[in-house]
Amino acid sequence: MTDIAQTPEEFLEDENTAEGEPVFDRQIASGLGRFDLSAYPENDIRREVAPFSTQDLPAHLQSYVTKNVTDQSKSQMAQGRLPLVPQDSLLLSYFWLFDEDERVVKLVKRFFTQIDERFFAALRLDTLNEHILYFLCRVSFEQSARLMKLLSEPLVSDRSRMMIAAQVTFPEVHAMLLDNQLRLLRAPGIIRSLAKNETVLRSELDRGIDFLVREGVFLDDVDAFADAFVRLGKADMLESVLRIKTTEDAHLPGSIEEVEKLAEVDSEAPVEEKKEKRKPLGRYPIPTQIKLGMIGDHAFAIEACKSNIRLVANAGISNARIRDGDIPRLAKDKSLHVDVIRAICMNGEWTKAYAVKLALLQNPKTPLTVAIRWLPLLRVSDLKTLAKSKQVPTQIQTQAKKLFEVRSR
Repeated sequence: MTDIAQTPEEFLEDENTAEGEPVFDRQIASGLGRFDLSAYPENDIRREVAPFSTQDLPAHLQSYVTKNVTDQSKSQMAQGRLPLVPQDSLLLSYFWLFDEDERVVKLVKRFFTQIDERFFAALRLDTLNEHILYFLCRVSFEQSARLMKLLSEPLVSDRSRMMIAAQVTFPEVHAMLLDNQLRLLRAPGIIRSLAKNETVLRSELDRGIDFLVREGVFLDDVDAFADAFVRLGKADMLESVLRIKTTEDAHLPGSIEEVEKLAEVDSEAPVEEKKEKRKPLGRYPIPTQIKLGMIGDHAFAIEACKSNIRLVANAGISNARIRDGDIPRLAKDKSLHVDVIRAICMNGEWTKAYAVKLALLQNPKTPLTVAIRWLPLLRVSDLKTLAKSKQVPTQIQTQAKKLFEVRSR
């Protein structure tokens, strides 16, 4: 991210925002259906808000925008120069934002960027529509107090908040966005936008992400969600996953007690399972994959362990239906996500088995400090194999060779 916010001068020139900072949902724009988006430059505010019709104005203002209005009157309204209360001046100025005369449009943009505190304080924000509020947010990136007043207004849309989250630098504004937990649940994209903003403190971002994860909300394109999920204890992970709503819920346990009971039954079942025809895990939405991976059947658990999506892989290896007999095969798999290998290494029950230790030592994704600690526990024949292997890190190969030479004398 380069330039976090535009100055009023930059805004008037309609310069592009930094690449990778989507401030507007094009699908929302396309759905407005009242004007042709392609008629305006890429970063023009008119691509991001909707126009007024005469009927959208209060009755007492409609006479100001008749077909016979003069260019001079347009200019006066665009600049808010008529003797009207601030609310009415703002509405009339916004009306001309979509005028065919680009000089008038530029006057409207200048008026919005130059609104002073006295004028702003007189506005009744709760009576403005979401597009005018969006415009006010768009030109207030450098005014912390004004942004906080706008954010306190429920009518300020989710996309306005995402725009602010992505571009504003004030810590107090970031904190206000994160404090509104109901809004975060409704629009988790606010967190995604904050994650793209380099000025947001990691501790503040983690606070919001931890809250969403505990509520069963996951954004797989934000790496910190996987970190937050892994930080949870087993019980908290289960509670989080159980909160995810999916189309498969009727076939899944609905409580921690049910999960544990089914896991006990499953552990006593034969290893061979009937292969039923079902949709592969990867074809489900990511939240569903996480839930099926962690509390679904044994087959889903194994499939989740092999996922290249970090959240899904962590859910799979945390599934209570993973059997001891699965671990040596998983530990050998060099294609598994490194988090799965780490989880196996950290489970003392699983690593008691010699076969698991050996498989992990042969896997280059095993943490080096763990692997070196286990090397002296290997049989001489296995040390010899590791010493010749080109599939393990050089440090492991070298250390295995030294140990082999010492123990084979």
